Amino acid sequence: MSMPSLEIEPDVRKKIRFRIGLKISFVLVTLFVSLASAAAIHLPWYYTATNNIKDLVSQLNTEIISGISNEVSDVFSSTQNVQQSIKEALRDGVVDVTSNEQVLNLFLPFIKTQDHFSWISLGKTNGDFLGVNRIDSDKFRSVESLWSPTLKQAERSWKYYVVQDNNNYLIQRKFEQQNYDARERPWYKRAMETETAGSVPIWTDVYVFATNSRPGLNTALRLEKKSGDVGVVSIAIELERLSSYLKEKFKDKPGTAVIIRPDQSMLAFVDASEVTMTSKENKKLQLRKLGDSYHPLLSVAAQALRESDLDLSTLEETAQVDVSGVNGTYFVTFSPIGREGWIATTIIPEAAFLDSIKRNNQILIGAITISVLLVILLAIYVSRKLIVQPVSQLIKQTKAIERFDLEHVNEVGSHIAELDDLSTAFKQMSNGLAAFQKYLPADLVQILVKNNQLAQVGGINRTMTIFFSDLEGFTTISETLGPGLVPYLSDYLKDMSAQIDAENGTIDKFIGDAIMAFWGAPNVNDNQATDACRAALRCNRLLQQQAEQAEKDGKPVFRARIGLNTGRVIVGNIGSDKRMDYTVLGDPVNLAARLEALNKIYDTRILIGATTFEFSKYEMVIRKVDSVNVKGKDQKTPIYELLSERPGPGMAVPGFEWIAIYEKGLDMMERHLYSEAIEMFNDTAKARGGYDGPSKVMIERCVNAMSERTQQTDQLT
Repeated sequence: MSMPSLEIEPDVRKKIRFRIGLKISFVLVTLFVSLASAAAIHLPWYYTATNNIKDLVSQLNTEIISGISNEVSDVFSSTQNVQQSIKEALRDGVVDVTSNEQVLNLFLPFIKTQDHFSWISLGKTNGDFLGVNRIDSDKFRSVESLWSPTLKQAERSWKYYVVQDNNNYLIQRKFEQQNYDARERPWYKRAMETETAGSVPIWTDVYVFATNSRPGLNTALRLEKKSGDVGVVSIAIELERLSSYLKEKFKDKPGTAVIIRPDQSMLAFVDASEVTMTSKENKKLQLRKLGDSYHPLLSVAAQALRESDLDLSTLEETAQVDVSGVNGTYFVTFSPIGREGWIATTIIPEAAFLDSIKRNNQILIGAITISVLLVILLAIYVSRKLIVQPVSQLIKQTKAIERFDLEHVNEVGSHIAELDDLSTAFKQMSNGLAAFQKYLPADLVQILVKNNQLAQVGGINRTMTIFFSDLEGFTTISETLGPGLVPYLSDYLKDMSAQIDAENGTIDKFIGDAIMAFWGAPNVNDNQATDACRAALRCNRLLQQQAEQAEKDGKPVFRARIGLNTGRVIVGNIGSDKRMDYTVLGDPVNLAARLEALNKIYDTRILIGATTFEFSKYEMVIRKVDSVNVKGKDQKTPIYELLSERPGPGMAVPGFEWIAIYEKGLDMMERHLYSEAIEMFNDTAKARGGYDGPSKVMIERCVNAMSERTQQTDQLT
């Protein structure tokens, strides 16, 4: 009599399948590998690397701070030497102090040879004022202000000079009346009232010069003759020389340096333009503090002061603070330089010394090879079977979901219960995400699914970067191709979207051939402006490459104009409870669209707003193009052209030296020096191969302005 066979149902077999918990298997493998590896590798490596790095940083800081101290000392000593020479020449009668012309001729050679001098002046006891002022490297002006005690005002005469071939050429004279009495100036009063006046000069605090918007300070020394006091000799010096010194010093060294005061306001930095900023209260230039700078290394220095509670006002010796930042550890050193409470600060990244660590690691390789090899072999054998293979497949599935490549998500079988359950959950999640993928931005869908939330109407205020692009000559292309345009346009939108996605952007919508995208939502992005700039450059490069091939193949050539702007906007689900759109609203959005359109006027490809420029200027090569009127604002808004990406933060890129020429032309144009401006713009075009769109526009404006000025002069005559 035969026994009936026993059959196990498929679901029963699944239940009794041998499985081991992920926690147990992972703990056993990781515990063994971690203990053996940490004892054999980490402890000796960490000790050796830390000591070597700190020694190198200490040596570098000693060299840098010594150089800074010497440079500061040279600036002050050279100023005092010139001041003393002028005083002796006037006191001993080498130059007749009563001859204004002789006094001004005495001042002029000194200010020409001392590039950090801004003013050399003499305030007389009768209220008269004589001075020479540096405008730039080859332009100077002198002033002769004669005080009238009867009229209570001064008759002031200006003379403007250009230096060519070591000769001074008078180019302009100007006369005006002012209530300027030299005896009422703070530097004059202090020099006269100080007990050591006449032997020791007085120094003012650092301030931003009104004449050239650069930081500096004044020194004043009383001038005495046997007949009595004659006046006060004053020299105003610019601190930009110290910034130039720091820039040259760190040209081939890691990190950066800055000279600050105890209140953290900057006096000199490798980027001289970063030293000053416009006050939000009174709209005047003032010294920028460390905490107000967008420069990443200056932010590290400000972080070091916050975390260490270091009191700079009482600092008497060098102090070093180690700071952990986004890109690793930084060594920040604060050292008094013995002048007016000034402090030299260096910020050195630990990563700059990794080569030294690698050399030390080579010493350790022989000692740890045998022990590490045994650990690695055992870990590979055990973990590969239980964890590595299934986890690697799950990672691929996870990345597919992250990319919303949902059709390639499949279940991965595993003997480990948690991995098996996780694979099933991934598949279910991919099915749910597929329903949202074609209607909402991928990032938004990820957040809704992650938080188990329904999309609802509403918005929040957030700082974001907006992207607009439009095709050049699209109307002509569409009329030529008709319905045949659709596949080409589809490929164009797909390729552009890929570049935006690659730099963390979110596509908002397609408006015909136009693309609207943004950065900073739904996920917060601290590098949104830089990412948007990279995306714009990628799009432009791709279209240039495609254009060359399209011309050969006889296909439509697409060239896009792009506008970028960063600002405070409203972002969220806009619409009704039945139908909504995840988008952004606000003036910054309108400005981004206008910047895209302005490319047509200036014959440019990528224009960006002022805030985008501030956030990305250390990572990107950018030039100021113009200042334009924006609806709803009284003051003009500067606009900039995005040109290229820098190889590293703040690093120079060869081939863009013409930017300084163009921006100098803008400055001359603003000062109504139209002929000089036209020369700068022509030089820019030559440097760019013979043509530059913005330079062409500016030349036309200069020519029109000169024509209008000539017509006005003719009418007056």
